Amino acid sequence: MMFFPLPVTNYRRLTIAGGTYLFTLVTHQRRPWLCHDTVRSALRAAMPHVCLTYPFVIEAMILLPNNLHCIWTAQAFAGILAAIGTPAPMPKPREIARTSQGVQAVSTPLLSNG
Repeated sequence: MMFFPLPVTNYRRLTIAGGTYLFTLVTHQRRPWLCHDTVRSALRAAMPHVCLTYPFVIEAMILLPNNLHCIWTAQAFAGILAAIGTPAPMPKPREIARTSQGVQAVSTPLLSNG
């Protein structure tokens, strides 16, 4: 029996003014940082600003540590996708201080500004 590789999926997105859309945002390498207080606060603060530029209604949202599921009704969903589709800078990974006995302590927070 021979196996052939499947072709890369070519998604077609239908964008209709006033349409309702489901989308999922997944963190890089599925790192679980979306539920940290600083991230939740930033997301909560960003929503009204984005809504001023690209009007939408949040029908449902589920925030998990490594992904976000949303159902939005939007007048121009393509504009929202363009605005949020650019990668954000990744938070610095934890720097762990190691000793001869093993891991001792986490020396920097998971999320940092610099």
